[in-house]
Amino acid sequence: MYFFLLGATIFLAFLSKSIAGLMPLLGMVLVVFIFPENRRILSEKYLYISALGVLFLILSYYSIAEILNPGYFSKVWYSEFSRLTKNVMPWHAQPFWFYISNMLKDNFTPQIYLTPLIYFAFISTKEQMVIFTKNAVILVFVFLMLISYPTVKLEWYDAPIYPILALSIGAGIYASLLFLNYI
Repeated sequence: MYFFLLGATIFLAFLSKSIAGLMPLLGMVLVVFIFPENRRILSEKYLYISALGVLFLILSYYSIAEILNPGYFSKVWYSEFSRLTKNVMPWHAQPFWFYISNMLKDNFTPQIYLTPLIYFAFISTKEQMVIFTKNAVILVFVFLMLISYPTVKLEWYDAPIYPILALSIGAGIYASLLFLNYI
C-alpha cells in the first residue's frame, strides 16, 4: 500500500510541476544506496511495480499530450530539460548560492539558527531518529544542489526543503532535550 501511495504522490507531483515534481527522487535513490539500512527496500517487488506504473503513466501522459498537441514534447524538452544546461529564461538567472542566500536572509530565518541542533539527532540513541535525520539531510542537500546547478532559479523552487528541515530541527530539539535529561 505504501509503494502505491508513494507512486501516486510522485505521479501527482509530476502532473502538478512536471519534471520538477520528480526532482526529490534523486535524493531518495541516493539514500537507498548510501545507507545500508535502506537497501532492504530494493528487495520489495512492489517498489518496482510502482516505479514501472509511474513511468508508464508519465510516458502515457507525454504521448497523449503529443498526439493531441503536436510539438508538445519539444516545448517541454526546451522549457524543462534545457534549463539544466541553457539559460532559457534570462530574467530568472541567479548565482549558484541563490537558495542558500534566500534561506539565510528570508525564507528560513530565524529557524536557520536552530539547525545546529540537528547534530543531537545524529548522535541520538534512538536508531529511527538517526536514520530519519541522515536521510533527511541527504535529501535536502541533494535537492538544493540539484536546483542550484541550473542558471535559471525561481524563489519558490526551494519550498520542498523547508518541511524536511523543520522535521530535522524538531528531531534535533527532541534529541537535545533527551540529552539534557529534560524529557
